[in-house]
Amino acid sequence: MGDSYTSDMAITDTVIHEIDVLRRLLDDDYVAVQVLYPRKTRNASDHLHDPQLVMMETAKGIRIDVEVFVNCKYGCDIQCEVVGGPAARASARAPA
Repeated sequence: MGDSYTSDMAITDTVIHEIDVLRRLLDDDYVAVQVLYPRKTRNASDHLHDPQLVMMETAKGIRIDVEVFVNCKYGCDIQCEVVGGPAARASARAPA
């Protein structure tokens, strides 16, 4: 990611798509959001916290965890996994 990409852009330009789509798919509103900053990758600019973990909870009690890692160096990796009941179901991956 270029030097113009900042930590807040991980939310406003990247995770915003998951926030929007999951709200519509679940037909539920968010009641809590937490962003965690684990150890920063050496590939990130000084002003960028990367990766970021975004944890959201909906009014119906659904938990959503989104991992944002824009400097992973292997391309864009977007995955979705639904975990419920006795098993998990992974969706198809978006092309890199």
